[in-house]
Amino acid sequence: MTTTTGRPMRLAAPYRAEAATDAWENRSGCYNRPEDWWDGEDPALTEKARAVCVACPVLAECLSEQMQLEQDHKWSRTLVRAGLTDVERVELFMDEKADGPYDAEEARLLALESAAYGKPVREVAEDGVSESTLRLAGRLAGEQVPARQVLPAKKGSGLEKALANAVQIMAWREAGVSRRQICTRLELARTPVASVISAYSSLVGESDEDPEEQPAEDEQTLRRSYLDGGAVRLSNDQKLQAIVEGVARGMTYPEIDRMQGFANNTTAKFVSRMRKQYDRAGKEFPIKARQRSLTDEVVLEMRELYAAGGVTDMELAFRYEVERNVVSHVLSGKNYKNVGGPIRNGRTAASKQASKDANDGVCRMAFAPARAKRMAKAA
Repeated sequence: MTTTTGRPMRLAAPYRAEAATDAWENRSGCYNRPEDWWDGEDPALTEKARAVCVACPVLAECLSEQMQLEQDHKWSRTLVRAGLTDVERVELFMDEKADGPYDAEEARLLALESAAYGKPVREVAEDGVSESTLRLAGRLAGEQVPARQVLPAKKGSGLEKALANAVQIMAWREAGVSRRQICTRLELARTPVASVISAYSSLVGESDEDPEEQPAEDEQTLRRSYLDGGAVRLSNDQKLQAIVEGVARGMTYPEIDRMQGFANNTTAKFVSRMRKQYDRAGKEFPIKARQRSLTDEVVLEMRELYAAGGVTDMELAFRYEVERNVVSHVLSGKNYKNVGGPIRNGRTAASKQASKDANDGVCRMAFAPARAKRMAKAA
């Protein structure tokens, strides 16, 4: 999950290869784990991801980098990072604003101690632990941490419904959806929606100016500005289209990351996540693919680009306007067998089974305390 190419690391044996550098990513618990655990869309996989993160020695470094990355775009993330979902990271950001700094490593240790003793985080914590650290530890331990009450609301009121959808409202707002459109989508009056936007914007130090009141720009201009490094607000579909256009004109994922000031692999992971969403929704992924035979020169160029590193199958699909599986077959030598160039080695059945056994073992160890607690409660 933390590779430079955006693809999950694969090993031929259930042991971690020696890291090439001492970067914290190479010491992370998600190293060599299935990438889809951290998609944040399957609750069962999210539970597995959280267990791995809580046992990870570099959770603090991971969380620090992710919170910094989301400083300006905190409302529209979906991936699980550092054991927290997108909504939980938004709440952590607000906790820090309201209650002061948190200690991520102390929170991680408290979550482990809570699981070991089968007690709530607040019962195992010593005096003097900050409120924001306790709330973070509770989330890492899988506890139901109450959402921060930013506005008083009567039961059954429009404001209560708006508050229940606050993170979604703010995500829509960040994507450029106007208040009027938000009200229509949620079937709410303008006042409760405006109150939620104002309260949450104030809490995290943002402007509550309505995008509807900002000058509209042509979508093509916005996409071009995004690729040039501009701080523009795009929906996920618009951002994906911008990336497709950028790759088609010769840009690479790392170049787009650098232009936007993103961490390594941000664009690659975003494209991978969007492809899965399109597949689940039965929508056609926006690749201008053509059914055509590739020339020997193009096949050789694709293989050499991949062998040089820093490029994914999807990126090559964008660039050469073919389906992703066409790229995979070219790189593996399944097609165009008579053309030269470096061939990507596939995984053997024994290699796949070894990784599966290793991952299953990690899950059993990670969930043993929680499983024992549930069995005791059932008894």
